[in-house]
Amino acid sequence: MEIKCRAEDFVVDEEFTMPALDGGQFSYFVLGKRGMNTSDAVRLVARLFWVNSGSIGYAGLKDRVSVSSQLISVKGLGKGFRQDFARGGVSLRFLGTGSSPVTLGCLKGNLFSVVARRVSREEASAFVQKVHAFSDKNYRMPNFFGEQRFGNSNHLVGKAIISGDLKAAARMVFGSVNGDCAAALRSLPRKMALLYVHAYQSFLFNRCLSALASDTGEFSLPLVGFGTELESLEGRRGIVADILEEECVRPRSFVVRSLPELSCEGGERAAFVRVRDFRHRMADDEMNPGFLKCELSFWLPKGSYATVLVRFLFGELSEVCKPV
Repeated sequence: MEIKCRAEDFVVDEEFTMPALDGGQFSYFVLGKRGMNTSDAVRLVARLFWVNSGSIGYAGLKDRVSVSSQLISVKGLGKGFRQDFARGGVSLRFLGTGSSPVTLGCLKGNLFSVVARRVSREEASAFVQKVHAFSDKNYRMPNFFGEQRFGNSNHLVGKAIISGDLKAAARMVFGSVNGDCAAALRSLPRKMALLYVHAYQSFLFNRCLSALASDTGEFSLPLVGFGTELESLEGRRGIVADILEEECVRPRSFVVRSLPELSCEGGERAAFVRVRDFRHRMADDEMNPGFLKCELSFWLPKGSYATVLVRFLFGELSEVCKPV
């Protein structure tokens, strides 16, 4: 089974809460893009509008191999730009103006249309059985972070940072560093540097959830940070504590004294989430003769990964549970 063979095989549309249209300094658009991730699309829009990319707000990050639409805001945009626009692989549909930027809080969830290709007859049969069990469990899926969260080694860079091994972290990021490794890492945009630490938090979450995947009740697991209190985890404390011990880290490790701006308090994330509006259909794969394709459509709450659901239904979750 293969996913994301082409951008049209992975379509995602945001469901968002629209800020009040009260004529403020923020212009709202629906940004459409194909074959471009959100960060690259934002930089392109900034160039087209002659604004700094920091003045563009958005709620979620969308992958490069996709066709997607999402809400954005642009601060201080001249009236001449407040119109529908299409250029360089992106389209913009003007919605109005208001006083609030678009942030993560505007996002409710995402509606996905995904095509999985090169599905064998055996995989298709196993998939149908898995879907039956999935429906019996009220369409609840384990809320793992997807492999795109980790990149090639994002979580390893994050672990090196919180462990104080800045030389190793800088080497993984830059290849080689002569001199002050802390200064080199500090030269990164803060959002990018934090991504590494967040990736390691995600890795720990996936390890904990993997150990508890047979428990499908309503519970949350920690995104471990300096504010995490293991005592509050009750029956799951032992598993989380054991994994932290294996990793040679503890909650206070997330106080990064050499780079305090990368310290992370932590939080919680639901262990399982409910998938809405789930539909699927098997058909011949026109791109791969002799194989089937599986067309899926579904809604997920913000922060949950479509790739995880597809791999879950095809029995391939091991690829995201413990990234190398």
